[in-house]
Amino acid sequence: MLNVYKVTSENISGLVAQSGEEVLKQPLLKQMRAVKREILTLISTWVGKTQDANVVLENFVPPLFDAVLFDYQRNCSAAREPKVLSLLSIIVSQLQSSINPEVIRILDAVFTCTLEMINRDMEEYPEHRLNFFSLLQALNHECFDVLISLPPEHFRLIVDAVVWAFKHTMRNVAEIGGIIGLDILKDMLTQFGVHRDKERAQTFYKHFFMEILVHVLTVVTDSNQIKILAEISITEQLNPPQSNIDYIYMHISETFAQAFDNLTPDQIRVTVKGFFSFNIDSVKMKNHLRDFLVQIKERVGEDTSDLFIEEREQEIQNVQNAKKEVPGMLNPHEIADDDSMK
Repeated sequence: MLNVYKVTSENISGLVAQSGEEVLKQPLLKQMRAVKREILTLISTWVGKTQDANVVLENFVPPLFDAVLFDYQRNCSAAREPKVLSLLSIIVSQLQSSINPEVIRILDAVFTCTLEMINRDMEEYPEHRLNFFSLLQALNHECFDVLISLPPEHFRLIVDAVVWAFKHTMRNVAEIGGIIGLDILKDMLTQFGVHRDKERAQTFYKHFFMEILVHVLTVVTDSNQIKILAEISITEQLNPPQSNIDYIYMHISETFAQAFDNLTPDQIRVTVKGFFSFNIDSVKMKNHLRDFLVQIKERVGEDTSDLFIEEREQEIQNVQNAKKEVPGMLNPHEIADDDSMK
């Protein structure tokens, strides 16, 4: 099967080299790519179901990587299969830390070339984006020690990619990619918090905390973004001789003053104080954030009704649930068929 994949890939690459990327639109090339995708899907299913990780690692990963990683890396962007990234995510999740020796090889083959594909704009290659973020999530969770041992310039790219994920604006990528990005960041902060190498964790905070904080605050419309900051435990002074609380308070205040010149100093002061006061109470934090967003939107004349959609949906669901308890209250079209409930 891998031989079929390899031969098919070589034929596609040869035709692209001979006639350019436009050849990928021809029916024959589309069918050849469909064969590759089906092979990747079959392999992904098998790896996801297997109970013997050693068999996968020792007998399957070497020839698979030889055939798939090199093909992905050398191909033009339009010919790279996004299912390669999802397959790698499944392999990493299944093999966990056993895949550590292969992480550098995985990153060398797919990280930079994929990042170059998706950082040009926010719209091209949506499937590659989501699968790329999922791969980062798997690597961060299962191979954390390898990632934090990367050279600083390479680890910087990992952090940048995570930020890129949760700041996405493309509609069909933003919701899922944003959740994945925040999950990666939260997991990264959690793992640093319990990591045996406390010095390495504090170095991370010193270099990245303020940058991450600013990025999180720029997408503060989602209450999940603030929760991740509770995972940070900093002992290293970020800006001596100031205390960390004073420094962070000042930095957030200055950032908000620059970003929201329509707010008064008192409004900014109360908002920032709330971030520190409600940091362990997600409900109060959510309400505090919403009050802040209402102030911003009202100042510029924007509609604020979208900030209350979640509560309205919950209220509607509560009413529907109450109706179900009373026979005859639901309309026929509101009653689920028995088959759909099984």
